[in-house]
Amino acid sequence: MADAVQPAGAPPAGDFIRRYNPETDAHTVKMLVGQGVMEGLATANRRVTRHPLVLLVWLILGAVLDWRMDWLPKPGSILTKVAPLMGFALVMVPIVGFAEYWHRPTWTRLLRETVGAPDMVAIDAFYHLDPKSAMIVFEHNNEVSGVVAIDGKKPGEELGSVLGAEEKQKGDISVMEKSGLGGAKSNKSGLRQRGKKDAVRSNIVQIRHLDVDHPLRRQGVATELLAAALDHAFNIAPLGSAPAPAETVIILSNPFTPGGEKLLKKFGFTVSASNDWPQPKSVGLLQWKGRYFELSRTEWASRRDVILKRA
Repeated sequence: MADAVQPAGAPPAGDFIRRYNPETDAHTVKMLVGQGVMEGLATANRRVTRHPLVLLVWLILGAVLDWRMDWLPKPGSILTKVAPLMGFALVMVPIVGFAEYWHRPTWTRLLRETVGAPDMVAIDAFYHLDPKSAMIVFEHNNEVSGVVAIDGKKPGEELGSVLGAEEKQKGDISVMEKSGLGGAKSNKSGLRQRGKKDAVRSNIVQIRHLDVDHPLRRQGVATELLAAALDHAFNIAPLGSAPAPAETVIILSNPFTPGGEKLLKKFGFTVSASNDWPQPKSVGLLQWKGRYFELSRTEWASRRDVILKRA
C-alpha cells in the first residue's frame, strides 16, 4: 500500500502505518475519534464518585440510612453480613445517576462539536489544505485501529462545528468556508485575512486527534502514531510528498485520557507558555480542562532514536 511505514516498536509484524484513504477509512476514523470523546464521560463519572468529598458524604448518608432503617448487624440473622451494605448501595445509586445526568449533555455537545468540525466533515479535503497536514492511520489485521491527525492549516485555532449542541440543532455552516473548504469565495477571503499572525503560525502544526482502539492500547500503537506524525511534521520521514518542515508541534491534552500527558512528556513536549492559543474550556462537575503542550524540531531530533528503540 502506498505511503506505508512499518512500525519500529511493539506492534506485531504485518501491522503498519499509512496515510488515510477516504474510500475505506472514513467511517472507522470517525468512529475512533467519537469513541475517544465519549470515553471521557465514563472517566468523568468515575472521578466524581471517587472524589474524597463525595466518598465522605456517601459514607455518612449510608451509615445514617442503615441506622434509620435498622439494617444493622443482628446476631442470628442470616442477613447480618449483608444488611449493613444496603444503605451504602442505595445511596450510591443516586450519586452515580446524578453524575451521569449532569455530564451526559456536556459530552453529547463535545461529541457533536468534534464530529461536526470541518476536519471531520471533510477529512480528506481538510488534511490536504496544507502540505504539513496529514491524517495517518494504524492498520491492524486489515482494519484501521488507530489514527493521528496533523493540522498545518489552522494550528491553535478552534474550528467550530456545523452541528449544534443538541440533536437536530444546527451549528455554524460558515465554518466550512472559514476553514478553506468553501471554494473560490472562501479562498479569496482567506487571502485577504493573511497577516502577521498567519506568518507566525506557518511554522507551527497542531495534532488535533490521537486515538487508538481499546484492544490495542498499551501496545505501543500511540507511540508509533505520534512518532510518525512528528516525523511527517518535521520532514524527517514524511508520508507522501515532503513538506517544508515545521519548527513547532502543539497539542491540546485530553484530561480524560489515562497517561496522555505522560506520553507527551516522554516525547519531550512541555506545557506551552504562549498566549496565542485559545483558552481550553472547562468541562464537567469538577471543571476539568486540558493544557496546550509544544515540542520543537530540535528537541524531537534529540529524542527520536531513543524513543523508537524503547517503543
